[in-house]
Amino acid sequence: MRTAWLQLDEVLRQKLWPRMMLAALDSSSAVFSAFVQATYDPSWSPIYVVEDIVRLIMLRVRLFGSAEQAAEKQELVDTAVFLLQLVPPKNLALEQDIIGRIVSLSTIDRATDLFNYLETHDYRFNSQTLLQFASRFAKSNEHKVIAAENLCYAARHRDFDINSPSAASVCTSLLTIEKGHPFPDGAAAPDELFKILLEAGFQPNLFTMTALMRNFCVRGHLKTAWTIFDLLLERGIEPDAHVYSILLKASKKELDISSIRLIMSTVHSKKLWSPIILNDFLDILYMHKERMAEPNSEGIFPFGRRQRKTNNAFRPMLQVYAKFFRLAPLQKFWPFPLEDRLSWMGAEPGQKFATPITELAAALMPQPDHLLIEPDTITLTLMLAANIRSLDQPDAMLRTYNRFLNMLDARDPLALQLIERHGTLVYDIFLRGLLQFRKCLDPAVRLVKRMLQLSKDEHLEHGKIIRHPPPSVHTWTIMVNGFKNHKLPHGAVSMIRLMMTHGMQPNLHTWNALIAAFARAGNARGAVKAMRYLEASGLQPDQHTLDAFGHLRRRARQHAVALLEASRKEPVEPDKLLLQLSLSAKQDPEEKKLGFRKQPQFETDRPITKLPPLGEAQQLAEWDRETTQRDLSRRLQFNPRIRKLGLNDNLPLGEAGVYPKPPPRTHAARHLKLDREAAYSAEDIES
Repeated sequence: MRTAWLQLDEVLRQKLWPRMMLAALDSSSAVFSAFVQATYDPSWSPIYVVEDIVRLIMLRVRLFGSAEQAAEKQELVDTAVFLLQLVPPKNLALEQDIIGRIVSLSTIDRATDLFNYLETHDYRFNSQTLLQFASRFAKSNEHKVIAAENLCYAARHRDFDINSPSAASVCTSLLTIEKGHPFPDGAAAPDELFKILLEAGFQPNLFTMTALMRNFCVRGHLKTAWTIFDLLLERGIEPDAHVYSILLKASKKELDISSIRLIMSTVHSKKLWSPIILNDFLDILYMHKERMAEPNSEGIFPFGRRQRKTNNAFRPMLQVYAKFFRLAPLQKFWPFPLEDRLSWMGAEPGQKFATPITELAAALMPQPDHLLIEPDTITLTLMLAANIRSLDQPDAMLRTYNRFLNMLDARDPLALQLIERHGTLVYDIFLRGLLQFRKCLDPAVRLVKRMLQLSKDEHLEHGKIIRHPPPSVHTWTIMVNGFKNHKLPHGAVSMIRLMMTHGMQPNLHTWNALIAAFARAGNARGAVKAMRYLEASGLQPDQHTLDAFGHLRRRARQHAVALLEASRKEPVEPDKLLLQLSLSAKQDPEEKKLGFRKQPQFETDRPITKLPPLGEAQQLAEWDRETTQRDLSRRLQFNPRIRKLGLNDNLPLGEAGVYPKPPPRTHAARHLKLDREAAYSAEDIES
């Protein structure tokens, strides 16, 4: 096009160019852009024609509203920037509001090129144009410093107020870190930019301050949040309880003890107690106790403890609760008087070693009775979760669980409110507790069936779910994990089948739990089949999937790799997934003891032979063997050298009843007595 254009006479080109420009603009954005770049010559093209063309471009851009026209719109804006970069800025008489609109619609690179060109040629920006450039640059880490400089330049104009709503919004964007973006450093660091804005006259209000605190804390930059917090205090801006709550949430996430201590002491001195802050502190106590049961980076458990199924956070949490909340609402969920628990000052089991968090909790002063706060559902749920995690006996667990069910059956307003506001969370808390014990496996399954039935009845009655949500994917995953921890893959598969029967698709965590269930039971074929179903459902394995296969022995892992490579040559039809799952579980001998009925299963590494009943002498020999193995495991557990290496004997979860009880030494003792409460079949689960 340019070659053909240059072959025309120069006078003719000057005469035709304006009319052809308008014709091209009416044709299409692509034709117009190509024509401008091929024919424009600043040596003879009148400036007023360029100004009019840019105005017409911006008028045309206003007409583009649909998403399909976004590319055409962007092409016109890029053409306008191209023209402006070829006109001497000193002679440009274009309205600056048009330049501002061009900047707001341009890409960051185009806007940067235009700004550099106009600034190099000493173009005089007004305050609003500078604000438009600052707004465009504020969201890019590479251009935040330029944005701050533009705001400072604009603040020198008499007609500009940096604390106006539009300018304050740009300042907030400038200090905000976008999700997924790297944390800027140097002059672009938020605290440095904040100092520049304060020097330019920026006076953030409490709303702006809260937004900034939350942005830094959510992104995990607690230190920067504290730096800006200190700058605000120097400026005389007093934070409210919400700001301290935001800082406390970030400190909880990182378990920063010094930061938590500073926040709590400040809240205490200013008397800013609120349910939000107290709930966060209760959650900190709970999380602190949970983390104490995890090994450190060297594989050693703090205070020489192994990871266990209980959490002793309830005692200090109850002490804090009683200092600030009314005790009556919480008392409904307990069969024993909570005042008796508080009045007992003996050492709680596992509380031998005090920690900075528990010391801080003990140091909090109680509020007078007339200042006690009414607990909300979050507070009650936290306390209920802590109590469930503190129970280490199945009978105590069942008593607490049955009391809550009785409250629901009696339509207690407080119990119904917990379910209505938190969905399946309360049920999930009870399921985690129940699934710690083999004796409670059957109540856990009945609870899931109860959730399904109540949800179905409520939907039939009201046409929607109001108070009784069905089990979520997370709930089903908890069930699969519970059977996995007891090395019962057949029960885990039954949960998957029941889940899919009710229209819920397993997610990656659910499949990983099923793979781990087969791996812990030593079933390589089952783990491989579950892996293939995971891939057939459109999901990709992650590191947890590989860790699940790590439960297999070395030779079994090698066998699993060979099976997986061979199985990938055969396609798996996702539509037949439910049918295949129903035929997929290998029955474990331990499951036979629990009363699972035999069903079609995964292909096994070797056929399972039916053993004859044990005689009395054989039962006693089996008990002696189990006792010897258990004693050896305990010696390994408390061996300092073994513990330092981070080894774990992988004892099954649950009470001591996991190991068979010694049969009575009488002639009538022919078989071990089975636990009838846990003796149910896969058909019973799915019925």
